[in-house]
Amino acid sequence: MAKKVVSHSIAHLDLSKPITTSEQVGEVICARRTSNGITIQDAAALCGVAKDTLLKIENGHDGIKLSSLLRIFSELGIELHLKLKGTDHDAWV
Repeated sequence: MAKKVVSHSIAHLDLSKPITTSEQVGEVICARRTSNGITIQDAAALCGVAKDTLLKIENGHDGIKLSSLLRIFSELGIELHLKLKGTDHDAWV
């Protein structure tokens, strides 16, 4: 039997401000996944990570591999942009 996905709204997230905690990263991923109606199991399979890994990320745990996080971003359609503090634009130094 298919499981119902409880949607977490992306609208409450202020993505114009810097994300500074693993909890905030988890909130974004969870909101994106659930707003698209994707179960945790299906998202993990889609992203090529263990269900437990995705659960840890969504719950704000530290110690997650960057490669796993980048794969999840890519598969769920989340773009990561970096900005240097004190600048008005994205830049490489």
